[in-house]
Amino acid sequence: MERLERFYKIDRLLKERTSVPFEALQEALEVSPATLKRDLDYMRARFNAPIEWDRGTRGFRSGSRAPARATSCPGCGSAPRRRTRCSACSSCSPTCSRGCSSRT
Repeated sequence: MERLERFYKIDRLLKERTSVPFEALQEALEVSPATLKRDLDYMRARFNAPIEWDRGTRGFRSGSRAPARATSCPGCGSAPRRRTRCSACSSCSPTCSRGCSSRT
């Protein structure tokens, strides 16, 4: 099964059921635990998928998530560390974890 197909199947399973145990997802997708973890992490990070772990039911569920702000440096793609104010023009510019300062 292709990665994109797995994403659609995960999404469908989470919308169809209140809670889906990790083992049930793994069995439905026929993947290793590591592959399923990577897929869930990718969906959360890249697609802003509202996938949450429900401790009470011991399973994953589709939650609600507010739209995320930009999480990467426009210059190099690294995660932003802090915002700095340019003394010349008084505008804010993000400074990434690699140290480059790029204008947005």
